[in-house]
Amino acid sequence: MNQKYFLIIVFFISDLYAEVRVVCTAALTESHYDFREKQYREAFTILKNYGVSEIFIVEALKKQGPTFFEEISSHVFYATVNNPSFQNNGINEAATFLEALYYFDFDDKDMIIKFTGRHQLTSDFLLRLVENNSEYDAFVKVNSDGNVFTLGFAMRCKDLKEMFGCMNFDAMGHIMRPIEYDVGDYIKLKIRQGNFKVYYVDKLYMKANIFGSSTAPNVAEQIKYY
Repeated sequence: MNQKYFLIIVFFISDLYAEVRVVCTAALTESHYDFREKQYREAFTILKNYGVSEIFIVEALKKQGPTFFEEISSHVFYATVNNPSFQNNGINEAATFLEALYYFDFDDKDMIIKFTGRHQLTSDFLLRLVENNSEYDAFVKVNSDGNVFTLGFAMRCKDLKEMFGCMNFDAMGHIMRPIEYDVGDYIKLKIRQGNFKVYYVDKLYMKANIFGSSTAPNVAEQIKYY
């Protein structure tokens, strides 16, 4: 076989079989701890019922374990870069998520499905969509401004590293600009540069009880659907 064509075939097979990884962010706040634990346990049970055998958990607030997360997964990372002085919680999540990507040492071609851990799937739609469309580089739901719903989206590992790695977390941590804008801007830039395929979805099939949210700590229980 001609060596040039052999190399092309090997590259194609390697890219086709990149792994799909499910990574969930978590924040074990002291307030409403029991309520949050219940949310996380339910969310991760749903993922396992939908066939996710490996869940990678990124705990942002506690610097070390063990916690109940070890009962759920053998892949738990306790982030070290969470900055309590940041007013922008989205920036802290981005910083800890980036740290976790390097810790877990995923292949750059792996497709990472990122969920905010206490949000629950109501369908396996997004899981199956990502699994069956390996030619895409990102799967997102956007609003009318092109901002990405970061509670649930997917992107190749190398692009996630590039996107979060280009952000100045220290400067952005005190600016109350939602991280959804920055993720949306990055995707728009990649599309303009070419060779970046995005699958846009109308619905994530996710829900959350926002009671006890770090962004809205005093709100009553309220179920939101996405």
